[in-house]
Amino acid sequence: MLYRLARWSAVLAVVCSICSTTGVWAQNDTRIDTLLEKLQALTEDEEPVFLRQHIQVAVNGQTQEDRIQETWVQDWQHLRMDASDGTVLVYTPELVMLYHGPSKVLVTAPKETLDALGDRREAELAVLGINTPKEPFKLLREGKEHLSISGEDTIADEACWVLTCDKELAPKWKAILSGIPEGFEITVADIAVGKETAMPRQLYFELTGPVRLTVSVTIEEVEKDPEITDDLFTFKAPDDALTLTWTPDKSGAEMRKLLEQSIVERQGQ
Repeated sequence: MLYRLARWSAVLAVVCSICSTTGVWAQNDTRIDTLLEKLQALTEDEEPVFLRQHIQVAVNGQTQEDRIQETWVQDWQHLRMDASDGTVLVYTPELVMLYHGPSKVLVTAPKETLDALGDRREAELAVLGINTPKEPFKLLREGKEHLSISGEDTIADEACWVLTCDKELAPKWKAILSGIPEGFEITVADIAVGKETAMPRQLYFELTGPVRLTVSVTIEEVEKDPEITDDLFTFKAPDDALTLTWTPDKSGAEMRKLLEQSIVERQGQ
């Protein structure tokens, strides 16, 4: 699953992980209404923020990935993500760059291509594995009736409510997270959000398929109004990197296939 988690996108900048618990579905829980109202306010907030996340992926209970990811969000259209494996995402209205650190493969979507995508831009980028930061918020708001508060937790010193998605809502995270291998489905999706701030602090996924997959992301640090300079949204790949340029004639699916093939070939060298 986001076995390519490193290239997921900034959507991971706003999610986190906790152990799943069984909740009683409370359709009229006023606490959920309050949390979703605060989440809506977060999507309208254009203040810069820095996030530090701890990401873990396990296969059949054995940890396969354990890394740190840092994300700078200037506003909802300008962000940068750096992962400890060398993966980098730069997202702006004029240019999107996704560099897969382990294989040294870079995908660039120049302004010409982004403009040509038009209204399909977000959907096509999502196919490649790049989602806008607002997508998780939107899913939670639209799936309100499928959420339940199933417990409490304290994450990074913040008291949180644990929101559990029911069996209808949980699978819908697959479209948000993208990059999930064929044959896997999300069966558990739990989100911990701050009781006072509604800031997502952890998210935990369980997936069923050829093997049992779990993915957790914990937001360990949140810094409001960090200093973000324009040069943060530039990136130069190493000289030995393979650059794939997304041209207007190609779809997100075609670029994803090309990226995956290139990663396999480069890592097989």
